[in-house]
Amino acid sequence: MKNRKIIFTLITVMLANSLIINLGIKAKGNTSNVDKIVSNMTLEEKIGQMLMLDFRKWNLNGCFEEDFTEINDEVANIIEKYDLGGVILFAQNVKGTKQTTKLVHDLQQVAINDKDGNLPLLITIDQEGGIVTRLGAGTNLPGNMALGATRSEKNAYDAGNVMGKELASLGINVNFAPSIDVNNNPNNPVIGLRSISSNPELVGKLGVQLIKGIQNQGVSAVAKHFPGHGDVSTDSHTGLPRVDKSLEQLKETELIPFQYAVNNDVDMIMTAHIEFPQIEKEKYISLADGSEIELPATLSDDIINGLLRKDMGYDGVVITDAMNMDAISKNFGEFEATKLAINAGVDIILMPTILRSTKDIKKLDSIITSVIEAVNTGEIPMEKINNSVKRIVKLKIDRGILNLKDDNKTLEEKINNAKTIVGSKEHGDIERRISAEAITIVENKDNILPFNPKADENILLIAPYENELPSMKFAINRLIAEEKMPSLNLITHSYNKQMDLTKELKNKIYKANYILILTKMGNVTHLNFKHWLTATPTAIIDYANSLNKDLVLISIGKPYDVGVYPNAKAKVLAYGYKGIDPTETDGGLSTKQTFGANIPAAIEVVFGKNKSKGILPVDIPLLENSSFNTSKNVYPYGHGLTDLNKKDNTH
Repeated sequence: MKNRKIIFTLITVMLANSLIINLGIKAKGNTSNVDKIVSNMTLEEKIGQMLMLDFRKWNLNGCFEEDFTEINDEVANIIEKYDLGGVILFAQNVKGTKQTTKLVHDLQQVAINDKDGNLPLLITIDQEGGIVTRLGAGTNLPGNMALGATRSEKNAYDAGNVMGKELASLGINVNFAPSIDVNNNPNNPVIGLRSISSNPELVGKLGVQLIKGIQNQGVSAVAKHFPGHGDVSTDSHTGLPRVDKSLEQLKETELIPFQYAVNNDVDMIMTAHIEFPQIEKEKYISLADGSEIELPATLSDDIINGLLRKDMGYDGVVITDAMNMDAISKNFGEFEATKLAINAGVDIILMPTILRSTKDIKKLDSIITSVIEAVNTGEIPMEKINNSVKRIVKLKIDRGILNLKDDNKTLEEKINNAKTIVGSKEHGDIERRISAEAITIVENKDNILPFNPKADENILLIAPYENELPSMKFAINRLIAEEKMPSLNLITHSYNKQMDLTKELKNKIYKANYILILTKMGNVTHLNFKHWLTATPTAIIDYANSLNKDLVLISIGKPYDVGVYPNAKAKVLAYGYKGIDPTETDGGLSTKQTFGANIPAAIEVVFGKNKSKGILPVDIPLLENSSFNTSKNVYPYGHGLTDLNKKDNTH
């Protein structure tokens, strides 16, 4: 039986905070109110508050699995039965503004209308901007590395503010952003463009502004991935990364942005599934292969309780990265990983198991039972459970989440409000400004930039994949519609897995007056001269040069590929590759759905409609023998041609 005393305690707390929240001020959770709520909760209810599940897809009534876009009785029953503390949303859940607002509203209604006094939910999402964007409609900022290229604290704050305002209008109250990992390893397979820079001070300063922008809209920001995911060569989604650094080395780089975040009252910090053997030495026998491994940061008492809480002074909410990632699930198993994380000082276990139908509920039951047994035997001290739940409840009070029962706005009013905010013109203008200021020109031989085409000249647009071509066309069509360029003939080509220049492509190059080619790398293997992602652009550049054509290379993936094209006369970095769905455009001039601003911004700079302002937020190392030589740079940190009339533009 649930403890009905929670209802009466909640009413008292909500009345105390309602005036503060209605004035838009962040309330501070009164310790006595927090203690009252937690003291009236059963152990099962406390554990429920510490669990955050995803319902990315759902197999309703044992039929077939579909994207979970609207509430159903099966999911509602899970939220009610287990007193869940939160739910994480993915792209499969948030297809449009109206649909997302309704889904979030309905999820909260399940919790707050429960007669036994469930607390309202933390409803979370990964809306980082750039390549990690979940919302199907709205404003997509250019991403963290693009912000790093602008060097602007104002841009970072504005980006966070836009994200926070749009999420708040949808009812989403936690954003798993920003990533404040220092990308000091060009081989990093998972962070890359999600990092602001390789400079920890720049990451810290801009990261704090992102946090402030998000939280000033009443949405909790989450700094991730503690103590740093930037210097790895393994993706924790598929393996267990290892960073063999001393505490002193971490303090010099990785920990700097997190100390900034702690000092500036970030609401949450997310852990990294990474081994740090010089910090956490406790061994564990891997379930995957029987090998001896160290406890990763997510499960490490020395890192969470010791380093983060005691040494760095953080007493906010700590949440794990997704526990179903291979780094955790394959090495530790669901039961053990959950118990280890709680004992390490983690407050919220994110996605402790995968639920896709009612058949999976038994896995959740087993996890909860294992935690209850661990508490009853003393394996997990009750104090740890209480401390974690107090932090969660305090956050829900601070952010006004407990006051949702007092919100008498109708669903229709919420939807109408969200429609005026999500993807608004004001936000679009901010998106366009920041994206333009990020674009970085690193090479401009023979001063071929900016391009200045005459009416009816031929522009050849070349991209690795078909879905990137609409973004290129969109940018030029928008400039023409805004009367910033004359009418032009657009020719397109996708070189997807193509190795040889076909007669058709050669003919397109021959007819072109100007050529724009997108290049894209995901990892260092793509830079091998025999890989199509590098071989084909190289062949196109050389053939265009033989015809004395003006060609500009625009890097849209990780920026390190600009170092492997010495024959390209002009090189531009966009720091993002999210394209436009051509079925979701209106005459090629506007978009209905979320799209990436990076490619259009780069094209506007190429044609001189915006000045080049960006400078490199990372070094571009030399590629030697198919690997990066980080002691030699093709282009150094801070390089960028910001005045195309100058010969030397190195910063």
